[in-house]
Order: sequence, then structure tokens, then C-alpha cells
Amino acid sequence: MARALWLRGLPDQALRAIAAAVDEAVKVGHANSTCIALADGACLLSIFVDDADAAERFASLLTECAETHALGVWRTYALAVRGRLLLKRDAAEGAGHLRSALADLQKTPYDVRFQLYCAWLAETLAAAGRPAEALEAVGDALRRAERTDERWYFPELLRIRGNLLILEGGSHAVEAASDCFSQSLQWAQRQEALSWELRTIIDVARLRLGDMTPARARSQLQAVYDRFREGFGTGDLLRAGRLLAELAV
Repeated sequence: MARALWLRGLPDQALRAIAAAVDEAVKVGHANSTCIALADGACLLSIFVDDADAAERFASLLTECAETHALGVWRTYALAVRGRLLLKRDAAEGAGHLRSALADLQKTPYDVRFQLYCAWLAETLAAAGRPAEALEAVGDALRRAERTDERWYFPELLRIRGNLLILEGGSHAVEAASDCFSQSLQWAQRQEALSWELRTIIDVARLRLGDMTPARARSQLQAVYDRFREGFGTGDLLRAGRLLAELAV
């Protein structure tokens, strides 16, 4: 529920949902339920809204619960979360954690978190200055999505790939990146995933590829931003607000 609410552009409601889920799981005292609420809810949503303090706190609780009850698969998920949390502090170490987690998950090829962790690996590799490896990681995730029809993260994978193509450069980088952003927007709109749509339109407006003017970029971003009714203190909406102000100058 929390993930669905965030995707639909309701981050405040999503955060309330994860708080209730964690409280209930802890109250019941069932270790697997607590780990599910933390890994699939609290850690993930905290990362989505850029609340680093909350994400660190929930990741510590997840690690503690997994270790206390010797729950191996949840230790793997906790390792992946810790890897993603190192994105801005030590991206190279974070990528190492994510590679280890993904290696463990190779034993369970249908794990629904595999695609998400591939995307996180791509982001950490890019932050570590390794765009070619990052493109390989996001390519793995996209191929997996095509093979399994697991599409909830698909718009974000395309957005990440577009940014990586720009970062890597090359004669056709802009054209290929523009195509990725276009597909990302189409999938986000098709899924009614407003939060993915906002992330992609932020990058489109920020990069202003081709002949896009600041006025046109601002107009497109404003149209998506205005569809939100809450969450204005969360990361993506704060970034959108700052970019709109820059483009208005």
C-alpha cells in the first residue's frame, strides 16, 4: 500500500502507511513481518522521499532483526539497503554491498527485489565514476523486466539509463537519452505513476536536450508539479520547486 501510494503521487499518505505497518509488526513481535515492513516499506519509502536519517534508522532496525533471528535472506536485503545508503558517502563501497547482495539473490532468480537492487547498483556505480558498469547494471535490470514482465520500476530504469547515456557521452548520446526519457514518461503515464513521471520530467527540464527552451522546460515541469496535492517537503518535490525557480529567472 505504501509503495502504491507513493507511486500515485501521495508521499505523505505513503509515509503514514509505513509508520503504521512498522508499528503493527513490532507490536505483534513477528520477526518476518517486521523485516517485511522495514525492507519493503520503511527503508524503501525513506529512500524514495530522500529522508536519509529515517532510512539509516530503519536499515539499522532491519539489520538488527535479521541478525537476531538468523534470517539470512533479510540480512541480504539489509546489505542492499546499506549499499544504497552509501551513495553519497562512499559510492564504491555501496556498489560492493549491492554486488554482494545481488550475488546472493542469484540463488533465488525470481526474487521481486532483484530488479530494484540492480537499479541501485547502477546509481552507486555512476556516483563512483563508473558509467560503463552502471549502464551494464541498468541494462541487466531492463532485460529482466522484459523477460519477467515486472514493470513497476520500469519508468525509473529508463530514466536512469537516459542519465547514464548522457554521462557516458558519445555521438548519439543525446538522441538515445531523449528516447529513454520519452519512453519513461510514456510508461509512467500509462501506469498513472505520478512520482516516476515527476522524476523524469525533472531530468528533462534540467538537461533541456535538443532545442528545448527554459520556458518550455518550465511549462512541462510545472504541469506535472501542479498535479501534486501533498508531499511538498519530500525530496523530488523540493528539487522540482528549486528547478522551477531557476527556470523562471
